[in-house]
Amino acid sequence: MLIRGGVHHLTAEAERAAAAAAGLESWAGGERELYLTITPIEISGRRIVHA
Repeated sequence: MLIRGGVHHLTAEAERAAAAAAGLESWAGGERELYLTITPIEISGRRIVHA
């Protein structure tokens, strides 16, 4: 999946708390304290169908 758009670094404590409470997990593993939000302009990708 590819998402193109504007990105915003979440710096306000309320924004960071909401992201942390959403149960987000880093796909790369390990602890991360950097949260970003993307306002999508274009979304593309392929649908994977399990046989």
